Amino acid sequence: MLKYFRKNSKVLLLLVALIVVSGPLFSIILSSISSLLNTNLGDWLSFYGAMTGIVISLVVIHFQLYLENEKNLKGQRPKLFLEYDYQDIKPGCPIYYQDKYWFGLIHRKENSKKLAVRSFKNFYSEEGKMDKALSFEIQNNRPVFDLQIQFGNQGSYVAIPKLSEDQKIYVVSKEHQDAIFAYLSKNNKNAKETFTHVPPLLKIYYTTTADEKIYQEYSVDANGYCELVKEKYDVNYPSLSGKDYICDYFVR
Repeated sequence: MLKYFRKNSKVLLLLVALIVVSGPLFSIILSSISSLLNTNLGDWLSFYGAMTGIVISLVVIHFQLYLENEKNLKGQRPKLFLEYDYQDIKPGCPIYYQDKYWFGLIHRKENSKKLAVRSFKNFYSEEGKMDKALSFEIQNNRPVFDLQIQFGNQGSYVAIPKLSEDQKIYVVSKEHQDAIFAYLSKNNKNAKETFTHVPPLLKIYYTTTADEKIYQEYSVDANGYCELVKEKYDVNYPSLSGKDYICDYFVR
């Protein structure tokens, strides 16, 4: 109920104002033409009461339509599960990353030993591969569109055009790609990967099949568990103009 009043406050205030103003306005008009009318204004007061009743009925109908629309929007919202733990990278799941950024890493002039272009994909092709990557899973039959993820308040962005229903993906940020690049550059099988790239906060924007734009914030604890801490509806996406955030992907 409170959400309805907040979302439709302007319309409701306008209706209340019309009811309040219409009384004195009718009185002024009727007084100016009273000589042309029946001196008994009871019929006009009844008319004014009927008008008030119609306005109230319109508010009730508007509220019912709002509830139906909210029910439809809620039914189209996906059920998401996020995890940033050290986990198995399951076969058959897409791994999203920014291939142009990786290409730039391995072709920097200051690199004394360049890695192969396929080194990133080879990193995930190992049998029983585990990694501290962000897993993003849709647990119901509701796809999402225009998915955008920001890793921390000042971290990198990724943009994914669409995720199908009942799908699990892994998303590798630029900071994570930096960590993988540093690990592979050591050329030491005994070297350990570092996971300082994991942010304390994830900011997510996506659009549902009902064209509802949703914003969510997830806190990430030391164990990589993600907890939804904020959710907003009917939001505007942040501007990403001038840079390429669209991810490429491959299937392990």
